[in-house]
Amino acid sequence: MQPQRLGISDGTDELLDERQRLLRGRAYLNAYRVLGLLFMLLLLYLSLAVDQGWPMPHGYSAWNLLYMAALLLSLTLPSALLAWTEPDPPTE
Repeated sequence: MQPQRLGISDGTDELLDERQRLLRGRAYLNAYRVLGLLFMLLLLYLSLAVDQGWPMPHGYSAWNLLYMAALLLSLTLPSALLAWTEPDPPTE
């Protein structure tokens, strides 16, 4: 579900009412909390993997895949959390 269907655009704050700004702000806050935790866990794993000999990505394509996954997650997680937490709009 896209934020537009929830009445919340990706545009400026002038287009949103107070409730919509609050929902969008909460979605961004929760999304970046989740991202922060995931990146901290990833850094912890990578630092331990070097010392312990655990599996790690090797080569440009493996690191590029991790980078693209992180980029995609950081761009879509706020909208996804908003869509998951908001009730469905009433059907006509």
